[in-house]
Amino acid sequence: MKIFNIITMILVCISFNSRAEVFCIANGNSQELQAALTTAQDNNQDNVIKIAIGEYETPNNNFSYSQSNLQNGNLEITGGWSAVGNDPCAEQLPENTLNTILDGQSQNRVLRIFTSNDTQVKISNLIFVNGKATDMGGGLSISTPFDIDTPATTFTIENNLFVSNEAQFAAGVHIENANKIHMQNNLVVGNHATVKNSVLVFVTENTAGLYFTNNTVVNNTADLAAGVAIRVASSNVVIANNLLWNNDNVDLKFDAVIKGSLYIENNNIGVRAQTGSAIVSDLNNFSLPPRLEGGFLDFTPLAISPLVNQGKVSPCVRIVCSKPIPFEDDWFPGETDIFGNPRMQNGGIDIGAFESPHEPDLIFMNGYE
Repeated sequence: MKIFNIITMILVCISFNSRAEVFCIANGNSQELQAALTTAQDNNQDNVIKIAIGEYETPNNNFSYSQSNLQNGNLEITGGWSAVGNDPCAEQLPENTLNTILDGQSQNRVLRIFTSNDTQVKISNLIFVNGKATDMGGGLSISTPFDIDTPATTFTIENNLFVSNEAQFAAGVHIENANKIHMQNNLVVGNHATVKNSVLVFVTENTAGLYFTNNTVVNNTADLAAGVAIRVASSNVVIANNLLWNNDNVDLKFDAVIKGSLYIENNNIGVRAQTGSAIVSDLNNFSLPPRLEGGFLDFTPLAISPLVNQGKVSPCVRIVCSKPIPFEDDWFPGETDIFGNPRMQNGGIDIGAFESPHEPDLIFMNGYE
């Protein structure tokens, strides 16, 4: 893990290099947050927006970032920052990972990001709440223009909470048209779609694909299906280590799978539906009551939960993989869960966004054999 941590730090430094402009937003100043997003979208350099703990209400409309220059730089938006001395964004403590709230006030979409080609975007440690959209993505909508046939964009959505958002489609999260998408360690709960889906991801043609890993998507409602929908044209998709449970009608659905490769492994899925026939691997999936702590927004597995230590660990976490790394192995579970706890404990990782300190129950020690 030490090697992995060093590599991660190097990659972050490369991705958001010394040219990056760093913004610190504090004291619930929503106007200042939107001003930073507006500056970042046109300044032709990498940008890091640090948001201190607190609540930030959408100003007049949704928070928005729309790149107008195809050569613009990368963007990182990250919450959970706290003060040391005179610097309000000096440190990011594990206990503050979910203490930065972006609030749509039940009137506006929370955040809309529209990127140019060849951009890396990372969004982490934020709560998206009370968003409302008439189309898609009440909490978060992020995409690249449709007229880019082979986008080079990378989207990383990590360690966020999406709760009490509403839209016609994709009440919590809408993601579309990136070369590579990482959505990991997120909690999507209590969102409502007036038509369908709490999460909707479009994986378009000629792209590397999607890694949807260690997410907890539960208790979402919709007139039709309220779970996760993945629309695949011709690409690769890894669905691993997710808890998809108690969403209206369907918890996971694949639409329009024309060609490509689907890897569906080590998930607890209530109800599953799919079209197409591009599944390469369908292993260690099950449908059992998850047995969770049950506190407010706490979905940590109990000691008797079937989720404990049943997640897949990519082989590249334990060893240095040879190049090129196969797509299905080229992902990492993240260093921490959504609460900031170490992701790998007792020699394994749990299914879902929450890591428990428990060892697996004897019943599930060897999986379900």
